Amino acid sequence: MTVTNNIIADNVAGWDGAGISLLDSTQVNIINNTIAFNSSTASAGPLFNTLGAQLSSTPPGPGQTCPGSNNCGTTTHPQIAGVVAIQNSAILRANLPGTGPTALVVTCPVGHPNCRTVSVPRLENNVIWQNSSYYIGVGALGTGTLNQQHVVTLHNAVTGASPASQTTTGQCVTASYWDLGVRGDTGPTNHASGVTLVASDSVLTAGGSSVTGGGNSTASPNLISSYCDGSRTPPEAVGGGDWLESASGYCGRHRAQPNLQPDSSRYGGRGQQLGQPQLGPVVDDESDSRGRTQREFRWWLAARQLRHHNRILGGG
Repeated sequence: MTVTNNIIADNVAGWDGAGISLLDSTQVNIINNTIAFNSSTASAGPLFNTLGAQLSSTPPGPGQTCPGSNNCGTTTHPQIAGVVAIQNSAILRANLPGTGPTALVVTCPVGHPNCRTVSVPRLENNVIWQNSSYYIGVGALGTGTLNQQHVVTLHNAVTGASPASQTTTGQCVTASYWDLGVRGDTGPTNHASGVTLVASDSVLTAGGSSVTGGGNSTASPNLISSYCDGSRTPPEAVGGGDWLESASGYCGRHRAQPNLQPDSSRYGGRGQQLGQPQLGPVVDDESDSRGRTQREFRWWLAARQLRHHNRILGGG
């Protein structure tokens, strides 16, 4: 499979590989693409102490756990934001046995080493730029109306500091970048997974990866313009406007779950992505010819906006 001539930008992943995530993909060529401004929040349930973490279909990698724990408690580990190669599933490994009476001789395709165990892509002539990595900390119960919800704070992967707030929609604030890696690595220059990716003739963020291969550059790709994700409430709307908001969602349907509430004081960070959608703005002077109350009309309008948004994105 060849992925070529694409712009893959402004995606957000709760785990890793917000740009491209490869699982059970033994021969993927990624050539002539721009993979930029994608973000990982490291907020997926298996990475910290959610109730259903032990039952997850995909367990965390070795570099994502803490001593004596299957996850990292109330603080997660940063994850790869751009392109991630993941270890092959147990089902695929079982069908490629290396020993025993059913052992197979596996010849990996050129440019795709270790294909028996991990989905290593061939990376050539790409721009993989400023894919930002974060992690979350689950704090104490909030105050006031949030006194039954644990406040979740987003942190930059390298510095641990909270992300700076955007002042305008789409602004790219300073962040920690992690463009390439293999699940189980603990940082852009770490290879705890045991695998090092190869990239050639590509533009990569300085310090955002540690790869082998020649012809790479860390100079700016001189993009005409950039757009970075942020809060679901635009910075321009903070302190005013009429927005419909909903509380953070549960991790499961049938069991009691701890409530998680993004830190509402940081409108420019990515922590708001943990909650359910916020829709708006809804203009106060909208009128309703069907006899609905103002509240009913606002929810109807919000639902219409969501359907229109899904059509644009190709969703349901």
